[in-house]
Amino acid sequence: MRLELKIPPLLLMFVFTGLVFLFHQLLPMLSLSFAAQSALAALICFAAAGICAVAVLQCHFAGTTVDPRNPRASSELITSGVFRFSRNPMYLGFAMFIAGAIVLSGNLLSIAALPLFVWYLNNYQIGPEEKQLQRKFQEAYSEYQQTVRRWI
Repeated sequence: MRLELKIPPLLLMFVFTGLVFLFHQLLPMLSLSFAAQSALAALICFAAAGICAVAVLQCHFAGTTVDPRNPRASSELITSGVFRFSRNPMYLGFAMFIAGAIVLSGNLLSIAALPLFVWYLNNYQIGPEEKQLQRKFQEAYSEYQQTVRRWI
């Protein structure tokens, strides 16, 4: 079974966030704490939510889908707003949310969750999405790829 475009990235974010806290519970000796830890984690998570919310609103107002499992349903190539800084602002927000959870947990092993999440998305979500978007939007998408990075 091919994993491409099968698992909703939002679900993946919750799974990887769960891993962060599982590591924290199972291996508390690998956890650190520091002043303002909760505040920093909250700041990161609120920023993540803000980026995701703006991206979803932009998609809504452009009349295009936010369901990443079917990139062919995209009716509009959005290149403004948060999409000027990242081709995948929602995924960036998801990664930031996981980073916030890592900071909150303070668990050193849980740091591994973030690169694993990014690796999975790059290989099984973003790559296949980009192939379909390239077919649909052709030269416009090629130009967008050359001017805006995949993440940040």
